[in-house]
Amino acid sequence: AFVYFALLSEDSRKYHHARLAKVLESRSDERDFQQALEASHHSLRAGMPETAVVQVIKGAEMAISMGGPGEAERALKEVLRYPNLDSRPMILILLSRSLVAQGQYDPALKVVTRLKTLNLDSLQSAEVSILRAESLHRGSLADSPTIAGAARDAARAAEGPGKHVLLARALQIRAEVAANETDLNTLEEIAARTRSIVLFTEDEEARSLSSMTHGFCQMVQGKYRGATRNLRRAEGTMRRLSRHVDLRMVLNGLGICRTNTGQFLKAESHFLEAASLAHRLGDAFSESLAWDNLAVLYDDLGWFNRAAQAYRRALRLCLRSPTPRRVAHILSNAASLATSLGDFREAEDLLARAEEQARKHDGAAALVEVLVTRADLNLACVQYEVAWQLVEEVLTLTAGKPPLDGTTGHFQRLKLHFLWATKGIDAIDLTTPRTEPGGLGNRLARQLEVQAFLELMQDTDRETKAGYSAVRDIVERHLFGILARLVTLRIPTSNSFTQLGEESGADVVARLFPDRRRSTMPTFVVGESLLADCGGGC
Repeated sequence: AFVYFALLSEDSRKYHHARLAKVLESRSDERDFQQALEASHHSLRAGMPETAVVQVIKGAEMAISMGGPGEAERALKEVLRYPNLDSRPMILILLSRSLVAQGQYDPALKVVTRLKTLNLDSLQSAEVSILRAESLHRGSLADSPTIAGAARDAARAAEGPGKHVLLARALQIRAEVAANETDLNTLEEIAARTRSIVLFTEDEEARSLSSMTHGFCQMVQGKYRGATRNLRRAEGTMRRLSRHVDLRMVLNGLGICRTNTGQFLKAESHFLEAASLAHRLGDAFSESLAWDNLAVLYDDLGWFNRAAQAYRRALRLCLRSPTPRRVAHILSNAASLATSLGDFREAEDLLARAEEQARKHDGAAALVEVLVTRADLNLACVQYEVAWQLVEEVLTLTAGKPPLDGTTGHFQRLKLHFLWATKGIDAIDLTTPRTEPGGLGNRLARQLEVQAFLELMQDTDRETKAGYSAVRDIVERHLFGILARLVTLRIPTSNSFTQLGEESGADVVARLFPDRRRSTMPTFVVGESLLADCGGGC
């Protein structure tokens, strides 16, 4: 530092920076983004901003997809300090992409707004449309019609330039929005389009992205084995190309598929790797998503302490970049666990805050999830009339359609319980579908829960010997969290499961099925201090 600042003239400094930039650029290859980004820094210090632009674009594109979006963001902002650059639109596009890769959707959308004032070619316009749709959707930054319109616009814009990678990215966003709208026709169309891209493109990255989106469409429809094949195909290419941002999404999808084919330990491994990748990317939002999925898995397996720890971790991460819908979702899941643990006061506190957040989100999905979880709490507290009022409210909110965003199976069991309580077992027989709805809204654990409920109600009312095949299946799969939930809701799973004294459903399961992962019960799920952070800041 002494030599640099005290002994070298400005011209000498620029000369050495220029030489160092040249050496770094010559050493960088298509997998070494650090060298390219460092070269851009030294080119700037050498007074060569146009050279720095070429280097930073090369380095930032690699960094964003290979796990260094934060480094890309810093380098791009440094170049943007120089005015009148011809490549400013491309630099801003990459800046927005780096922010999206870190889950910073609101700042990314502000960059997109700046881009809309510039002269863009068709390729850049398509990129901007995709970034806008991705930011609005994943950040829940607009109402549902606006997000759906942005996703459609992005898909149309991406068709124009004829670049398959862009089209594949646009179709992924379109598929996620269609899944939220339970738009199965659009999902079928996207599945066919991505299948076509896989067959005809020579671009490896486009093939892997298209396989991922095809697998996502199958996963939403409940075609888990086909989805697993497509996601595994995408996983192999993404690992080889070091496309870590996309790999995180694939791993999360594989975790969901494994969960719904009963491969719970593999699912846990996928979710943990997805969380680790998101952490390295600096994407707190996606890391929160992975931990929430882990918490639900642990809850279903009856690993209550692990589930509580995972919910706390998911919520802390979510609050670093909060959206009302995601906060409400995690709080509702945590309240369900608190109910099984017999902590009805904490469950009520969690649901009160979840409802506050859900009502900030323009859409029924978040509120429906809160209401069905609250109905379960009322059943556990023997407040049947209040529970049935909530069921009727959900029926009104959803206009008779299946609830959105993961609550299909949950609400199906509640609706059947409501029919049984108000009209008897014959009403259940008339309305029970021949096939269980699949997909994200009705995971394997929920399907078994519904089937167990039906068998138990039929056995109770008709004094039959149903044999409890679903309960046996639940036990054989070690899904003891479901048993805890049924006991908590005072559904008689058998004489052995009748609650005794002050025991909670979780206590009953831990006593009858001892396991080291159930030997310690959590004293709380979220806790008052963390719940307090879910106030006005969200």
